[in-house]
Amino acid sequence: MSDSTPSQQGGGQSNGPNGPNGPNGHHNSKIPRVLACVLCQHRKIKCDRNTPCSNCLKANVPCTPSTPAPVRKRRRA
Repeated sequence: MSDSTPSQQGGGQSNGPNGPNGPNGHHNSKIPRVLACVLCQHRKIKCDRNTPCSNCLKANVPCTPSTPAPVRKRRRA
């Protein structure tokens, strides 16, 4: 038999009230998360999210955090 505790077995328990799926257990997909700055988004490279990020420092450009695009509603056909 195993000597692991219930928390190590992962018996389907949530990771606290604000677990991986949010406070009420539902995945909130309506809020777009933009993590990269404008330059990293444009170059499609990984941004380290520092201020300024290392890519902007190397390029000697100002590091501007990007804003999420407006959410467009889908048109029904």
